[in-house]
Formats: sequence, structure tokens, C-alpha cells
Amino acid sequence: MPSDFTTCAPELEAFLQENLPETWKVTDAAKAPAKATGVVLTYELTGFSTRAGNTPLPPSVLGADFSLTLSSPEVDVTKALARVMGALPKLIRVLDTSPDISWDTADRLMTAAGETYFRIPITLLTLTPEEE
Repeated sequence: MPSDFTTCAPELEAFLQENLPETWKVTDAAKAPAKATGVVLTYELTGFSTRAGNTPLPPSVLGADFSLTLSSPEVDVTKALARVMGALPKLIRVLDTSPDISWDTADRLMTAAGETYFRIPITLLTLTPEEE
């Protein structure tokens, strides 16, 4: 069932935390710690749309567009790359378990320091609130 429009961000976070390894740090990008180790997954609500991919959504359903960023802050860039490459398939499998989440690309990017991270745009189906 689609998430509620007003609570889609915390619902996404709860879904990810319940289904990803406990060792991962899952957090809103605005609350991400400056220093972290291990696998870090941040999410950011970027907007809403009336389509999921190329498919129009029915009335009262909106796509909540999020940007997920999967990283592994490490001093050793080689270790970080190996860790994030190993984490990506786990994240994809979790995203694919939800009929309310769609995604189609995971873009590999690099920081100025040479650390690899992946940005994955997703759409989470939400229900708009009924008028009172």
C-alpha cells in the first residue's frame, strides 16, 4: 500500500532500516553526521510527480521522488570502493522488494578526495490526503 503523503520520508527511513543490515547508518541527508564509518545511506526528498517513470499515476496518488546516496566514508579509498560496491546489490534487492518503490539507475560518482558513492533516484508511491 502506498505511503501517506505527509509521512513518506519517515516511512521510507523505517522501511530501509528494517530491511537493511543493522550496521548501516540510514538517515535523512540533512541530519547526516559529518564523520561516519561503515556503510552510510542518506535519503533526500527532492519533489513529487504525477508519474512513476513513464506511467501516469491514478488520482490521489503521487510519486514522492527521493535521492538515495550510498557511501562508505573511509580513509583508504580502495577499501571504501570495495565496501560500497558490495553494499549496492543489497540495497537494490531491498528496493526491489517493495511494490511501491521504483528506480532505474544507480549512478557512480566520486568525491574530490576520490571516494566512490552511488546516487540512486527512487520514486515512492504516496496517497494524497483527503480534503476535509
